[in-house]
Parts: sequence; structure tokens; C-alpha cells
Amino acid sequence: MNTTEGLNVTKRLQNELMQLMMAGIPGVSAFPESDNLLSWVGTIEGAPGTVYHGLSYKLSLKFPVNYPYTAPTIKFTTPCFHPNVDSEGNICLDILKVNIGILVYLKIEKNINKIY
Repeated sequence: MNTTEGLNVTKRLQNELMQLMMAGIPGVSAFPESDNLLSWVGTIEGAPGTVYHGLSYKLSLKFPVNYPYTAPTIKFTTPCFHPNVDSEGNICLDILKVNIGILVYLKIEKNINKIY
């Protein structure tokens, strides 16, 4: 990764982190692990009125150095029994392979619980 790419990814992720914090989405959070902006830990609370209500799920979010041109890898680290999550915690939805911002990813994740 050259210096310009690194600065662009860092600036983009800092901006998305600020957007996520300002959005105040109930039951959704994500923050960088220590000072590594390319590796985040997220939490999603189970949606009310679903079988996931009252449960809390941790996620691992790994951003590639060419983000947003390549989608991040998002994986449940807490066991999650859901038709779109495999036994290793990988999310099996083609939409997550599209290059969109982290705030949208987390909203999609949150809404998975409401669908099933």
C-alpha cells in the first residue's frame, strides 16, 4: 500500500466511524481494535420481537487496504444460528460483496435479525 492509498483508507474509515457514532443506531456499535483502523470489533443486539431479542452478537470487521474498492470481511465471532450465517460465522449474502459504506453494512446486519 502506498502512502496516498493508506491516507485515503484511513481518512475514509475515520469518517465512517464518525458517521456511525453520530447515527446513534440503537443496538449497533463498531470501533477499531486498538489503533489498527483496518480491524474493527462490532456488536449487534438482537431485534425486539424476534428470536434474537435479548442476545448480543460480536462481529469482526476486517478492511482491506484498498477499501472501499474491495468490500470488508465481516464475520460473526459470537455463534449465530441464522440461515445467512455459516458455522464459521461468515455471512452468506451477496449484497455484502458490494462496495458500500460500513454504516450501510451494519444497518443490513441489524435488519437480518428482523427478517428471520
